[in-house]
Amino acid sequence: MGGIAAGVHAYGGQVYALVNGLGDQVHAPHVVKSLEEMPGLLQWLARITRQCAFLTAWIWLPVMMPSFLVPWWARRQLEFEAHGGPQRATSWYERPSRVLWILPAAILLFLAFIWMTRHWSHAGQSGVNAQIVVASAIEFVGFVLSVVSLPLWLRLVPMNSFYGVRLPSTFVSNERWYDVNAVFGKHLFGWSLTVIATGIAGFYQLPRHQDAYSWAAITLTLVAVGASVASTLVWMHRHPVGRPAIKPHRLMRNLELVIPVIVLMLFIRSFIARPYYVPSGNEPGVAKNSRWIASHLDTGFEPGELIAYAHENGQTWLARVVAVEAKGLLLKRGGNPEEFLMPWDKIIGKMLFSYLSPGAVPKVDADSSKESPAPAPAADSRDKGFHPVETTSHALQQEPRLLFLRMAPNGQPWAEDVHDAAGRPVTLTKEEQRIIWGSTTVQICIGAEPCWLQAWIQHPDLDEASQISVLNIDAAGRPDETKGIAYQNGYTKDFRPAGGPVHSVVLRAGERDRLPRTLELSFVYSIGPWDAVKRVEKSLTMHNTSSTADWMTGGVGEDASQHGFVTWLLRRKDRQVQCVAYLKDGTKFIGLNTSRMSGRDIIERADFDVRLDEVEYFELWARDIRKVSFKDVVLPPLQKAEVLVQAPGKSGPFNWHQGLTLGGLLDQAGWSPIVIASRKPKIRWFHQGRNSEIEINTKSCALEVSPGDKIIIPE
Repeated sequence: MGGIAAGVHAYGGQVYALVNGLGDQVHAPHVVKSLEEMPGLLQWLARITRQCAFLTAWIWLPVMMPSFLVPWWARRQLEFEAHGGPQRATSWYERPSRVLWILPAAILLFLAFIWMTRHWSHAGQSGVNAQIVVASAIEFVGFVLSVVSLPLWLRLVPMNSFYGVRLPSTFVSNERWYDVNAVFGKHLFGWSLTVIATGIAGFYQLPRHQDAYSWAAITLTLVAVGASVASTLVWMHRHPVGRPAIKPHRLMRNLELVIPVIVLMLFIRSFIARPYYVPSGNEPGVAKNSRWIASHLDTGFEPGELIAYAHENGQTWLARVVAVEAKGLLLKRGGNPEEFLMPWDKIIGKMLFSYLSPGAVPKVDADSSKESPAPAPAADSRDKGFHPVETTSHALQQEPRLLFLRMAPNGQPWAEDVHDAAGRPVTLTKEEQRIIWGSTTVQICIGAEPCWLQAWIQHPDLDEASQISVLNIDAAGRPDETKGIAYQNGYTKDFRPAGGPVHSVVLRAGERDRLPRTLELSFVYSIGPWDAVKRVEKSLTMHNTSSTADWMTGGVGEDASQHGFVTWLLRRKDRQVQCVAYLKDGTKFIGLNTSRMSGRDIIERADFDVRLDEVEYFELWARDIRKVSFKDVVLPPLQKAEVLVQAPGKSGPFNWHQGLTLGGLLDQAGWSPIVIASRKPKIRWFHQGRNSEIEINTKSCALEVSPGDKIIIPE
């Protein structure tokens, strides 16, 4: 390889090759058209040719330094020995070997200078901007400070009237001159390296940090000079001429160390790297509540890398790089397949590594000779979640049956009585009472006074994984979103009623003073076998995706406890998708599904209560979602907020309010003295369909009563 190249494979201006060649004038059996077709060694040599040529042009500077440093050292060594130096105590500033420290310092500065020159050559091709000029100026100032300070630190500058620390006390003696200037040179040289590093960092600043960098770099340069001068004056004060040195106070000595460190840490935190706290684990491979180090330097971005950017809400968000474009980065978040362009002025930096992950498992020492703790007992498989349920297909064409309904004002218990869709009261069997007792909850909506409607539907093929929701259809035939939100989904999993499994849902029926008499309920439900099954391989990257007509996977990840989760984009709203984890021990569990909207897309996520390293692979199952409407459903009556009390000689209803207790009711009704005076202070309490005998004491008086309860005080 060269201007005139000859060989088996050759590359150059005029080429003579036995096999193949590349160049201007080629004499070879085979002429290649690109360097990529040549052997790997020749490609590597071609890549480093420019760098070698550029380095050779400047390498003479450090190479020439020994040619004058060694004679200088030898001459001073001869003078030193002629004055009897080895036989007497000698101050360090008189030792000739100190001049040799110039060589490593010069090589360090030479490498920094070569780096800046090479960066300027690349900038000349793409265009020089203000940021490069500022960074170069800061680095050049660092070079000047280092060149000025190094001879002073090495005590190579004799007493003079124009170079060095020239104060009256420094001219007292040669030893005082060298000591003071060595202190100043030492501090200034250390700060000069910091200024040079600051200039180098300026070449890699992202657009978001460039404006602030210019002022911060100039301030740091002034601080460097000022800190060197201040440190020298403090040293002179503590080492007065002709008097013993003054021992500084420990607090002052610590402050002198802490203040420069704080200045440097603020600069590093703002323009080089800083830690970030990640409260959520939405990104694959990012644990919840983990802490990361992010680089603020623009060292290039590759697809798949994790970056931090400034969101429009003022918070810092994370995303993965899809591609690098001229105006910014094309990003993708979590399991969301939607890509978006983030401008350069919003890019904060690249996430490098996590230094604290709460879910991390400590490594076990492989040395069997060391005592290790006994392994924890294996968790019972029941603690890992629910096994996939067996689906049925007894009556897939049959529509669900609306069993019964009941109402409740906001924040109040449900009515004791239930009604059918025609508004008729229903006499409950023991089996039906068991269904209702399994779903007696209070619904509360802050800042409003709605009424809640609870409805039960039954179908022979409903199962625990069935997706159930309900909407209230208005007079125009459109879903009323304000009234059709499902708040609860109960399922009779502990027993199977005679007519098949039962699901219950709760929806907002309307405001208390504007309730309609009838309404139309539109139920959405899924039943039957899963008709589409596809395997999803376990991976922590976002690139191993697969898709079907029903869904497209977004990725596999783990939370802070290293429990696995799978995300996917739902492509069809008329299909239910369920994720199943197949463990290495042969068991399988279904995930807990959650969903969220991203624009018009529905992103679903299945969380598993098993560690990701226990999972062999995942499967996504899908089946149809069906609809059924019940028209002219009569709203059941609201239960009066009253509690009935029956006692010998006096009975009657009493108004119920939130927080009313049994003791408060008895006091309000005036029956406390009667009950207390009784030799058998017991009452009978009909509460939520149950008839119980309660003894009056401090504990029972604190129990809350509900509307429709009946209290019977015996004779």
